Amino acid sequence: MKKWLATILVMLFAFLGLVTYAAQTDYFQITITVGYIGIELKDQSGAGYGTWDIGAVEGGIYTTMEAWGDTASTEGIEVYNGSNVSIDLSCWATNSLGWDLGPIIPSSDKYVMHVTSETTWVDNSGPADMSSSVVITATTSPGDDVDTGISAFDMRYWFFYIAAPTEVTTGSGNTITVTIEASGS
Repeated sequence: MKKWLATILVMLFAFLGLVTYAAQTDYFQITITVGYIGIELKDQSGAGYGTWDIGAVEGGIYTTMEAWGDTASTEGIEVYNGSNVSIDLSCWATNSLGWDLGPIIPSSDKYVMHVTSETTWVDNSGPADMSSSVVITATTSPGDDVDTGISAFDMRYWFFYIAAPTEVTTGSGNTITVTIEASGS
């Protein structure tokens, strides 16, 4: 009987060893939010901003964008943060004739540019208030810092002023290209 019981136990252990168990599974999810940066430049009517056409000016004369609130006479630029993250904004300028960009006083073949930033369209009934403006001296990226910590989908309103060179030795007409760059805060 012991032999028979031992045989049954061996067969039972062998059978249990052949039994396959169902695999158990579990899972987890990955959620990804990709931060992206995008800005748009708009005029007062919401259209894409193109050109600030100053026209002819005398040497050394300061010209400031007009700030007439939310009217068609406003020359400012709405900088819209279409990003899903907070951004910082910087700015630099280049020009077609190679004039120098100076920090304080215009001179021969040297112009001066400032920018001010507001949180709403401003109504000064004339030129924008430049008392807290940032001097633009950079001619390449990353530029001069103008605004920091602008929340996603928020906007700023920029107004520029420029002082033309006192005299020019390299032609009379010049195109100045202003670049506004956004980076993550």
